[in-house]
Amino acid sequence: MRLKAGTRKPTPVSPAEDNYTGSMAEAMQQAFEDEWANVMGDMPQPQPSDQMQLLFVAIARGIVRHLFENPQAFTVHVNTGSGDGTVNGIVTVPSPPLSGS
Repeated sequence: MRLKAGTRKPTPVSPAEDNYTGSMAEAMQQAFEDEWANVMGDMPQPQPSDQMQLLFVAIARGIVRHLFENPQAFTVHVNTGSGDGTVNGIVTVPSPPLSGS
């Protein structure tokens, strides 16, 4: 399965196609809703809005774009028999410790 960042924009092929369902952005929205009570307690959960979905879409698209633009950061092993692949390693750039750490 390919990564599907998600968007609210209809596709030219099928304007009725839902590009949000099954996307990374939708998974982020679901995680937000699932985690709400753990962080916010009894505060009422906000209703999904265009602004909320825009935030999840923007984050998901940024992640997918970053992964696409930095393929050298991943070590991938492909099983030539099945064509399946697994990520064996992720190359990271050390960052300075955060202040107060």
